Amino acid sequence: MIVFAVFQNEKRIDNTTFLFKPQDSAVIAINGMKVHKQEYLLHLKKEIAMTYNHFYLKHGINNHPEFWTTIYGNTTPIDYLKNRTDNKVTDSKRIHALAVENHIISNFDFKEFTQQWKAYNEERQKKKASGQTVYGQVYTTMSDYYFYLLSNLEIRVSEKIKKAKFSANIGTLKNYYETIKQDKFSHVKKAEIEQFGFPYQTMPYKEAKLEIEALNEKVLNTYSLKSLKKEYPKSIYKNLVFYDSVPIHGEDNPDQILKETALELEFGNTKTVRTQEGVYIIKLTQPLEKEYYPYEKVKDLVFEYYQEEKYKEYLSQLKQDAVVSKNDKIYNQLSSVDFK
Repeated sequence: MIVFAVFQNEKRIDNTTFLFKPQDSAVIAINGMKVHKQEYLLHLKKEIAMTYNHFYLKHGINNHPEFWTTIYGNTTPIDYLKNRTDNKVTDSKRIHALAVENHIISNFDFKEFTQQWKAYNEERQKKKASGQTVYGQVYTTMSDYYFYLLSNLEIRVSEKIKKAKFSANIGTLKNYYETIKQDKFSHVKKAEIEQFGFPYQTMPYKEAKLEIEALNEKVLNTYSLKSLKKEYPKSIYKNLVFYDSVPIHGEDNPDQILKETALELEFGNTKTVRTQEGVYIIKLTQPLEKEYYPYEKVKDLVFEYYQEEKYKEYLSQLKQDAVVSKNDKIYNQLSSVDFK
């Protein structure tokens, strides 16, 4: 849980230093690292769509003139939005701090970033004007440039910390493999199914769909779908066997869709499937045969999963320990006027 330490402008840190001065434009500070209002709004604007979506799904509310300041449940949309933004800003400052700590960058200063962004666009515009090739958009918005740099920095931080902090011996990795092999390294060796349904050449889609939906309820507890063939002369019935070792080529291959659906079935259950050529019911005729890729074959991937899990735990702990300090003077005045 993030610790929110709220400091008023008159309160002191260590009795000597003001965290937020009267003229300060910072909205919040993460572990003492101040976040300029303009930087905070870059994050906030990315959360607006999710805020609209949340209140529509939970309360059935669309945007309206009083939307941001009306209480729904136990909060207003503006407070919900700011809380989401606080979390995203905390994540970004954690990446900036780790990048400095691990000597990837010397520091992050928003004013310097702004100058860098302007210079980047000026350079691209000059190249374009002189006839040189410029890939992508000539002008990049501040938001796009900020999150592009942040994303790349996060990758570099991740790679360096994983390498420095999260090594593991063979015994540890083999034990870890045992805990994840069911989810990560199991595969279906063979899937045997029945397929029954109506090709579009014998029955229009809407009619076939309605017929199959009605039949699916009817055959849930039957042993075989084969008996349906006599009742529906326009139908087709097949027994199919799919092997993991035999690939099915083509994204639009109907058998590929049938195979992918079969791999998610439980023995005895049925499922309706629509392919490019018809609508069908499929059913497993035998339990799925599963097996595991041996450790030696996937050991490099096991190590990647291990490092990724440890890295996420490390970041989670840092976030729990983070101190988020709010500059009430600015924070409480943020409104929809700031992001219209």
